[in-house]
Amino acid sequence: MQPSQQRFLSLNLIYWLGACFFVLLLQMYLNTGTLSAYAATLDKPALYNGYYVNYDWPQYVANYNFIRGEDHSVWENGLVLRRILLYVIGFPFLKIFGFYAGSLITIVLTLLTTFFFFFRFVEREFGEFACKVAMLLLGSYSGIMYWIGSPFVQNLVVPLSLIVYMLLYQLHKKSLYKKTFYLTVIGVLFTGYDLLPLFAPGILLYITLHKSIELKQKLWLLPITIVTFLLPQLLIKLWLTARGANTNTGNEEAYKVIITAYTHILNDLPAWYIRIKNVPETLLHCFFRSNFYVLPLLFIFSWFIGRWYLSFKLNLLERCLLLSVLFLFLFNNIAPPYEGEWQMWGDWLARLYQAVFVVYLLYIIRLAEHIYKIKKMLLFFNIIMFLAIVTNVLINTGGLYASSLSNFVYSNFYLHGSPNSYSKNIIYYGARPLGFPVHYNSEIKDETPK
Repeated sequence: MQPSQQRFLSLNLIYWLGACFFVLLLQMYLNTGTLSAYAATLDKPALYNGYYVNYDWPQYVANYNFIRGEDHSVWENGLVLRRILLYVIGFPFLKIFGFYAGSLITIVLTLLTTFFFFFRFVEREFGEFACKVAMLLLGSYSGIMYWIGSPFVQNLVVPLSLIVYMLLYQLHKKSLYKKTFYLTVIGVLFTGYDLLPLFAPGILLYITLHKSIELKQKLWLLPITIVTFLLPQLLIKLWLTARGANTNTGNEEAYKVIITAYTHILNDLPAWYIRIKNVPETLLHCFFRSNFYVLPLLFIFSWFIGRWYLSFKLNLLERCLLLSVLFLFLFNNIAPPYEGEWQMWGDWLARLYQAVFVVYLLYIIRLAEHIYKIKKMLLFFNIIMFLAIVTNVLINTGGLYASSLSNFVYSNFYLHGSPNSYSKNIIYYGARPLGFPVHYNSEIKDETPK
């Protein structure tokens, strides 16, 4: 079966798309309100209008107030004002429905729109069976559910990563003008979330190694890539500076602090040795925790049978992005000890590497199409896929009954609370998605973030 050349999804896939979106939206809804994992995994989330929220709330309200042109006093304490894309594209919704509802509407529309074009891309480039697998995996991906109950920019990790892959995959097919345009778009997308340090080295490596891109084009594309990636960041910084914002916060300067640490490698050699010795264990933990265990396990299984039994390899783009994420991990974790509010080493911040999911996802769905075509190991692969999807759904809906599995998976993604905080919060406040506010008693104080 050859990849479809149709302009739109086939009729069969339209039915699949409808089912995928229905199940996806249902799971997303069941991770809002008191079921919001980003809030519930805190020891003491703040309450807002009968629901609790993560303490990042004031940071992103500050972003919105900054974009609205509000007085300096209501956004000056924002630590992540550079992440503006979500609130720019969603500004009309936020203006009409307010910060909370407007952000969630923008996030849901962004996800669904991106998924639609991604599924079309997969069907066109790889095939119909691959598209079905993509729908199953994205429709049950816990990396969507963890963030969805919070109106924050972290919800852009999934759609931005997918768009970056789609643009890069087609880069070699396009004219120099379109290549430059695609790279410029990616540079703008990096203003939505801090994916620049995660992906940029891999993108430069991909352009350098791709045999279908002529040498003369590479000599143009490499410097233009650097410019188009850094220019939007610079323009935002100039905008912030012009309005008197503080651009030297601990969050802004985290990577600069690490670079400085490398210039003082002899300051504490015993402590540095201990950190380096722990890198393999940290890497293993981050590999599984950063994508909620199921997708990494499915990727390992797929890579093993693909590499050793079917001679099916990662493509160049996937290898380059994987190496890019590994490079950032090593940069963060073999750095000498340093002072600073943000410590980027260790497995407590596994969520930092979530965007690597795009490599796992694309390899799995490409392999699925390959297996479907050759009719080898198809039943075995389908059984493993079924188990993975069911496990994901159990994780995604586990908040309804304070599941220990959901508690374990969500808590290890980001260690910012106690190990059992997710289950404890849901038991204490009740499992109440949006529309079913918490009926808390006088002992529960409403601490609305301003």
